[in-house]
Amino acid sequence: MTDEWVRFDAVGGAIRGFLVRPAAPPPWPALLVLHPIAGVMAQIEEIVRGFAADGYVALAPDLYTNDPGYQKIKSEDVVLAHGSPDEPGWEDRMLQIPEPRRTAVRAARAWMSNRPKAHYMDGVRGAFEYLERRADVNRIGAIGYCMGGQFVGQLAAQGVDLAAGVIFYGASPALDEVARIRGPLEGHYGVTDRRITGGVYEFALAMKAAGKHFAYTVYDADHGFNDAPPARGYNPKAARLSHERASAFLAEHLQ
Repeated sequence: MTDEWVRFDAVGGAIRGFLVRPAAPPPWPALLVLHPIAGVMAQIEEIVRGFAADGYVALAPDLYTNDPGYQKIKSEDVVLAHGSPDEPGWEDRMLQIPEPRRTAVRAARAWMSNRPKAHYMDGVRGAFEYLERRADVNRIGAIGYCMGGQFVGQLAAQGVDLAAGVIFYGASPALDEVARIRGPLEGHYGVTDRRITGGVYEFALAMKAAGKHFAYTVYDADHGFNDAPPARGYNPKAARLSHERASAFLAEHLQ
């Protein structure tokens, strides 16, 4: 396998991405790996390498490439800051973090609340079009986690030629966008992640009514169950089962 950081054009400015090519000769199926709120951290790079080992040319676009605020914080602090300051116990968790780390985590939380979201989907679309232009790619799928999971659904709802999409605990597309979805989707959600999982059923009904494929599983887990420690929601059993199912789904539709 060969890995490198590449750059490609997108509305709002060029984006960089972590790309890994498989050892087998091309052409290859391509897989967009869309990162969670913490960014293209070490775990995402390992996920990209894992899918490349499965035969995909895998690309994780860094949607924060042009965000100067993100450059001032650490992804590890974003993981610790995840959650709302309004939720019970959030402040108690902050007080358990020693200084100066606590101040850094609070700064990460402030960035999360005010990050410039306007061009994130432009970066996703730019990454998709970069893969479309590659002569060594024969079809394209996408998998995303948390924020990245939401972007998988939004990309599909733009009507692009997405051969398969996997959503991990990301918000579902709007119901009036279902008609534009062309390829099959799969979802993985946590039963206690009420804000996200609560909208899945209506989306599933809309997909079924439109004759579109959407299969989903709800696990005995919370939001972020695939996010490696120190993420609060990590659940190894749910992470293992969901990865196995997602891998089988992608192989069915891309390979």
